[in-house]
Amino acid sequence: MKRLKLIMLMFSLMLFGGLQTMNAQEESKEKAEVKKENIKKVEAKDKADDKKMAAYEMSIKENREAIKLERDKLLKMKKEGKISAEKFAHYNADLIKKEAELDKMSAKLKKKKEGDKKDQ
Repeated sequence: MKRLKLIMLMFSLMLFGGLQTMNAQEESKEKAEVKKENIKKVEAKDKADDKKMAAYEMSIKENREAIKLERDKLLKMKKEGKISAEKFAHYNADLIKKEAELDKMSAKLKKKKEGDKKDQ
C-alpha cells in the first residue's frame, strides 16, 4: 500500500511538473507571437513614415520648382515692362520668404532622417 501511494505521489509530481513545463512553453510561445506582432506593427509604421517623408520631400521639391517658375515669369514681365521694379522687388521678396520656409522644412526633414538612422 505504501508502495502504491509512493508510486501515485511520484506520478502526480511528474504530471504536475509536466503541466508546469507545458504552461511555461505555451507562455513563451504566446510571448513570441506578441513580439512578432509588435515587430510587424513597428515595421508597418516605419513604412508609413517613409511614405510620408517621401511625399513631404516631393512637396518641397515641387514648391521649389514653382517658386523658380514664378521668379522666371516675374523677370520676364519686368523685362517686358509689364510690372515696375518696385512690384518686382515686392514679389521677389515674397518668393525669398517662401524659399526660406522651404529651407527650414528641408532642414527639419534632414534632422528627422538623421535621427531615424541613429535609431536603427
